[in-house]
This record gives sequence, structure tokens and C-alpha cells, in this order.
Amino acid sequence: MNNYPSNNFSTVFFLVVLFIGMGLLMYHTYEVTIENGQLNETVGTLQANIETLNIENTTLKTTITGLTDENSKLKTTVEKAVTENTSLNIENATLRTANAALADENNKLKASDSKVQQISSGESSNANHEVLQSAFLPIDLETWTRTKVVVSVILFFSVSSIVYMLLKIV
Repeated sequence: MNNYPSNNFSTVFFLVVLFIGMGLLMYHTYEVTIENGQLNETVGTLQANIETLNIENTTLKTTITGLTDENSKLKTTVEKAVTENTSLNIENATLRTANAALADENNKLKASDSKVQQISSGESSNANHEVLQSAFLPIDLETWTRTKVVVSVILFFSVSSIVYMLLKIV
């Protein structure tokens, strides 16, 4: 037989290599298609996560804006409270000063009241006692009662006389 290969052998060999290459290429295409599908699912999941993160980011920006506004309002409220506290401290100091002055005046009045009580209880001299008595007004209760009766009688007769004279004229 011929030692030279025939044309059929080279054609068959070429076809076998071609079919094996095509099979390997088809297997590789199948694997790439499966991997591509998995990557598409992963990309879809990542896009959903990105959308969720964008929504969360927008929510956080809104929340931060709200908190910034609230912080500004609270700062204003604190400044007002500090101002009011300062004015109340000033008013408190003023009232304490006035209270101290009133306490001093109260102590002076108590001291003078105790002197008056000493004078009225007889611990003072007769000269001071005479200054407190009136020379015109009676001192004892009996004289006061007599004076009231006399004044009442005089008033009664005066009013009666005036009424009598008015009735006589009319």
C-alpha cells in the first residue's frame, strides 16, 4: 500500500479537528451564555440596590435638611432663652437689692416699735410720757363717756330745733 496518506485521510482528519473545535467552541459559548445570564442577574440586583441607595440618599438629604432647620430653630430658641435668663438674672439682682433695703427698713421699724413699746410700758421717764398725753383730750374712759353723752344731747337738741324751725316756716 501506499505510504502516502490519501486525500480522504486528510479530509477526515480536517473534519474531525473541525468538529472537535466546533464542539469546544459551542461548549465555551454555552458557558459564556450561562455566565452572561448570571452577570445580567447580578447587574439587575446591583441596579436595584443602586436605586434603593439613591432613594435612601434622597431621604437622608431631606432628613438632614429638616434637622438643619430644626437645629437653627433650636439655636434661636436657646438664644432667646439665654437672653430671657440674663434679663431675669438682672431683675433678680434688682429684687434682691430691694429686698435687702426693705429688710433694713423692717429692722429699723422693729427697733423703733420696740422703743415705742418700751415707752408705753412705762420704762421711759415721766417727761416722755407727758409728751404723749394730750392736755386737751380726756385720759380716762369715764371722762370720754361723759363727753360723748353731752355731745350727743347737744346734737339732738340742735337737730330737733332746726327741724322744728323748718316745719314752722313751711
